[in-house]
Amino acid sequence: MLIKIIFFIIAVFCFMPLHNVIAEEPSPHNNEQQEESLLHNSGYQETERSAEVENNNNDGTTHSSHAQTDEGCSCCDDSQESGPPEPCEYHEMRESPLLSDPQYQKPPEEPLFQVRSKDKILEDRYIAPVFTADGDNILVSSPGYRGIWIGDIDGNELRKISDANLASWRPYVSDRDAVYFRTVDFNKTRDVNYSIQKYDLESGEVQPIYQGKENEIVRTPIITREKDSLVFMRDRSIDSRTIREVEGVRSLEDRKVTMAYSDVISGEGAVYLKSYGARKSQKVSVGEVAGAEVMSPDGKRVVYLTSAVEPGGGMVYDLERDTQFEVGEGTGFAWSPDSEWLVYEVTIDDGHYIFQSELFIIRADGTNRQRITFEEGVALQNPSWSPDGSRIVAEDIFSGSIYMLEVDFMDDSKKGRK
Repeated sequence: MLIKIIFFIIAVFCFMPLHNVIAEEPSPHNNEQQEESLLHNSGYQETERSAEVENNNNDGTTHSSHAQTDEGCSCCDDSQESGPPEPCEYHEMRESPLLSDPQYQKPPEEPLFQVRSKDKILEDRYIAPVFTADGDNILVSSPGYRGIWIGDIDGNELRKISDANLASWRPYVSDRDAVYFRTVDFNKTRDVNYSIQKYDLESGEVQPIYQGKENEIVRTPIITREKDSLVFMRDRSIDSRTIREVEGVRSLEDRKVTMAYSDVISGEGAVYLKSYGARKSQKVSVGEVAGAEVMSPDGKRVVYLTSAVEPGGGMVYDLERDTQFEVGEGTGFAWSPDSEWLVYEVTIDDGHYIFQSELFIIRADGTNRQRITFEEGVALQNPSWSPDGSRIVAEDIFSGSIYMLEVDFMDDSKKGRK
């Protein structure tokens, strides 16, 4: 599991993508093969290997890996049809303590969250669904994280925003007028050039917001809560661009706008926080290896993956209380709009294929965990919450379809935390 987390954190680090595999647009079951090539071509060498290659996709779980196969192992054949794979005698199944727990084998009698409906809204192998800021549209990408499409919440009128490399590698962000995303290009000497682009929702035009310097690491931007600025990190400095003038808003320094980032290239494998205008960063993670950090919408918490959680899972750091909360086994954590809850996936896999993936919801302090999906033959990952908290979208890695879940929050004022 330590190796799994190491590979995942390297994968989500900004230097990951390179050109030769991006152009192939592999199936959703081949993201790890892509990442193996990306790491190799970018000049980074893995410090640990096992006989069984354990690569990871953007949500921290394994789809399939063909970078190293076992002689006579038919399940490592790229030609396998979509759908749940067959177990392989050459690969050891890694069971999930949560999915084996009798408490989570069926919906609770008194749920905190009630799934009212679950509908397939998109087919044709789209991945990484995210709501726009108004909740009226869905953003998706294609396998390999090349390009972005936008369509309504029923999956209709899908149109392409961009076909740029890695345009959706980390979550794109949007406000009421635009979608902002990061892209990457390469020159003939394989130098990396990142940029941040803006898609205008009204005009449909794409324009550059920031063009990174050669080999400068540019991380995915965030939008301030006041909706006045786009804030992003380039290398270890924080930069910004004004979106609109908002009367009475204090400076970014006075508001202490903070971003989270991880650094595995230095060998530390830790998560840091840095405030706008600050000279130094603050290490906030625990565990030998940590990363895949996501700040809460209110900027007061950060969830991240860490090797400190067995058999691999998440921790939440509370900035105001300077406290860590263990949220346990799982990956692909996404915040609710009120910053109080997390939705995420828990999987069973063998290091090459995922055999089961279910969505869970948990309070940010590690209490009130609830499993919300139970459908056999569907393996949901990469969940994302709607701005009003009433819907969750996720991708089915078996079919490449996008599902929409309508969820109701049941009043828990009389329920104890457990």
